[in-house]
Amino acid sequence: PGGGHYRLRGYRILDRNAWTGGNELDLVVRRGRRLAFVEVKAKGGAGGGNPLEMVTAEKQRRLRRAAEAWLAAHPQ
Repeated sequence: PGGGHYRLRGYRILDRNAWTGGNELDLVVRRGRRLAFVEVKAKGGAGGGNPLEMVTAEKQRRLRRAAEAWLAAHPQ
C-alpha cells in the first residue's frame, strides 16, 4: 500500500498520507500529464467483495474536496 504498485507502472509519488481540506489523501501520483489521487484499501478474507463498494458517495465527496485543496496548495 505504500505506492510500489504505481512506481512499477511508471508513476512518481508526489505525496502520501497528505492531510488537506480536512481530509486525507492516501497517495498523490503522477505519470506524464496524468495526476491521480489514490484511496488505498486493504482487504482480508477470500471473497472480500468489490473494492469500489468500499468507497461510499460521502468518501468520494471528501476525496474530491481534499484533491481540490491539494491542487490549490500545489499549483505547479
